[in-house]
Amino acid sequence: MKTALACLRHLATATFVVVALALILPFVVPFNHYLPDIEKLASRALQEPVRIEEMRGALLPLPHVHLKQVSIGKNTDVKIASCNINLNFHALFNPAKAIHNVVLRDVTLRQAALAKLPGWFLNSNLQVAPLHTIKLDNVNLALQKINLGPFNGSVQLTPRNDFKSASFSSRDGKLKLALRRKERNYHLEVMARQWQPPLGPGILFDTLSGGILLTDTGLHTQSIRGELYGGQISATADMEWDRNWRLYGVLSSHGVQVQPLLALFSSKRSMTGALDGDATYSLRAASASQLFDAPQVNAEFRVLKGVIYKVDLAKAAQTMAKEGTGEGETRFDEFTGTLELTGNEYRFRDLNISSGLLNGSGNVNINSGKQLDGRVKIAIKAGINLAEVPFNVAGTVDNPTLRVPPAAVAGAVAGTALLGPGLGTSLGLKAGEAAEKIKDWLSRDPPEQPAPPAEE
Repeated sequence: MKTALACLRHLATATFVVVALALILPFVVPFNHYLPDIEKLASRALQEPVRIEEMRGALLPLPHVHLKQVSIGKNTDVKIASCNINLNFHALFNPAKAIHNVVLRDVTLRQAALAKLPGWFLNSNLQVAPLHTIKLDNVNLALQKINLGPFNGSVQLTPRNDFKSASFSSRDGKLKLALRRKERNYHLEVMARQWQPPLGPGILFDTLSGGILLTDTGLHTQSIRGELYGGQISATADMEWDRNWRLYGVLSSHGVQVQPLLALFSSKRSMTGALDGDATYSLRAASASQLFDAPQVNAEFRVLKGVIYKVDLAKAAQTMAKEGTGEGETRFDEFTGTLELTGNEYRFRDLNISSGLLNGSGNVNINSGKQLDGRVKIAIKAGINLAEVPFNVAGTVDNPTLRVPPAAVAGAVAGTALLGPGLGTSLGLKAGEAAEKIKDWLSRDPPEQPAPPAEE
């Protein structure tokens, strides 16, 4: 009996040692001698160079193979810090291996990899073993000078390892993306809350949603709707990147507060009001990071119930001051016009502003240095008379100035002296303005005359 018990004790000890070694050795014994063959297999399947720094195996919590520092592509288009390939338990004893899932952590995708991903999924050489799900943790997209991410997500595959669908969300939960296959292209649903796009001036969206069709050479939106700064927008957008980057479309807004929008470009308060408008836009650049460097925009706008700061149009018209004070404010009921934006230069045309007894019209340009140049007319009704005062606009966006042309001042003085204030002043202003226009016309360089034909 003692001998039998001793044998059982030794057998139990041996069994424990074997099981312990089976569980522990995979954690401490690397499988690096298999790496060359695995790298060749993966490179042949993806048609891209694949490099793996280290490989280990383990039985717990699931049987899996752990890869470290995986890179794909000649220029490291894809970089994966760690990769866990989790096998089903029955795969250990079945010649037909089945992969439970693959978990990728700390993944960086360069722009060149995005165009190659569909081909990797569709490549028949990848049918090594059935794979259901690819889970991704901390994914970043490196698009030249722009980094998007980090994201978490998962990719669902068909039984033949073809792409089926994918879902991603930003680590902060503000942006969610759902991608599914649509024939040879892909349909992307975007949902965002309290989200700021990585491109552009830094607009903050309360909500944003839309459907996007992705192709090999670009994207095409079906509808985009958003809420921001107290109002709503709707837009279409098409982006192409087959050669250079190009983004174009139309945009409509309703009730969007202009003050927080303008604050993205200047720290000084310049205008308030609710914006309604329609615009077309076109952006071209050699890279995505340069898209907003030279935009082309044509827009019609209407701002309701707002204030223009740093200038008092009523006071300037009443006193006919040679320059605006740079202080005060102008409240208005409606402010309308058109905008042509080319690069960093703004051309405002057909401007009209109205507020009670005050009306104004004109054209104003803003150059890339935020310098103002233009001419406006301000009319204030006093009784039955309407005095319309012309002003030259100068200064900067942060410190605008108004100057009545000298000829208009002289005409106003002469008209007042001859016919009295009111009608005389108004007629004098118009006469002075006409004289100023004639002076400007005479001071222009004469047009070049065509050269006479050569004598034969």
